[in-house]
Amino acid sequence: MSIGNIFAVALILLSIALFVAVNKGWLHSTTLQNLANIAGIVALVAAILLFIYQPSSGEPPGDPNLHIVNDLEVPVEITIEGENRGEIDSKKSKTFLIDSFPATVKWIAVNPQTRNGNDLGDYMAGAIKGADNNTTIHIDHTVKDLIYFFPKVVNSTNSNCSFIVDFGLNSVNRSGALIKPHTIANLGYYELHDKSNIYFHCEDSTLPYYIKWETNPEAYRTAKELDAEVEPPSGILNLTINE
Repeated sequence: MSIGNIFAVALILLSIALFVAVNKGWLHSTTLQNLANIAGIVALVAAILLFIYQPSSGEPPGDPNLHIVNDLEVPVEITIEGENRGEIDSKKSKTFLIDSFPATVKWIAVNPQTRNGNDLGDYMAGAIKGADNNTTIHIDHTVKDLIYFFPKVVNSTNSNCSFIVDFGLNSVNRSGALIKPHTIANLGYYELHDKSNIYFHCEDSTLPYYIKWETNPEAYRTAKELDAEVEPPSGILNLTINE
């Protein structure tokens, strides 16, 4: 029982005691009797009001807040109602205090960069409108009708490997970056298409000139195929290049 409810019960008991005192004639003065009646009524009304307006949880309501979970493989920048609220790290969450609801939340994925400071991957951002108080929002690899994938590549060879995303498509992305031997590289987020692909070329290796991964491999094979699936909710695509 909350403190408020205990206080309400005490007021009810007080009002009962005052009414009993008046009815039993324990208060001989008319003035005292009138005061006791008034005090009893006030105590009873106060107790009723306490019960009515006491929060159902038994605790005072907290500050309005919004909980955001970042399911992506990269950090995201958060803007709420036009105000920059900082970043949420990959696979982490934060709770933000909000001035008013419903709120509009916008986010931008912070893709990894090359050594030259160029972003890897495609621009990826989203917006959630009408977010209510005390709700949880998940940011994942889907933005409305768009799906994104995040290649994470293990280069187990002794060679540097270059890569091209969506070779032969209008969305082709040539970063010029190299995946060093015996390293793990995060290549950033890319929009997923029916014929999305990644072509790898590992110089000075015994591998075919091209190694590739495709969303929907063709019946014919023009290069060594890497078999892997895009995994929700982060959209990660785990690939390993072996000699």
